[in-house]
Amino acid sequence: MTLQRTTPDALLAHAKQQPHLLWILDGGLEPELEAIVRKLDHRIWHAWVYSHTEYAAQHRDGPLLVQARNDSPLLQAFMQVWATLHWGGLLVSGQPFDAVLEHLRSLRHAQPAPCAAARRRTVSDAAARAARIARDC
Repeated sequence: MTLQRTTPDALLAHAKQQPHLLWILDGGLEPELEAIVRKLDHRIWHAWVYSHTEYAAQHRDGPLLVQARNDSPLLQAFMQVWATLHWGGLLVSGQPFDAVLEHLRSLRHAQPAPCAAARRRTVSDAAARAARIARDC
């Protein structure tokens, strides 16, 4: 995954070229997220990433994957309101919705970078000692 900074104009131009748009939104930040998204655009396709996993009981506190057409009102909401709420991000993928969903479900746990490439920042001497003790390389 690559994070990319953009401008509203560049985002709109890119969106017009795509047949559909994908968002990954954080359900833990807004209990009514699904209803809000559906109210803005009833044509969406969506799935909770953690449903059908070992985290199914908490799936509404996890990420919500949303697919919408490129003319969806979700794009304006994302650019105007949601950006300040930090609800999530726009995903760019040529893969079908189900493939993206399965890929996200496979990424439930963070993988640390190799020790040689990892950067560690600590905020206290105790944390620094714990990091030195805990590291395996």
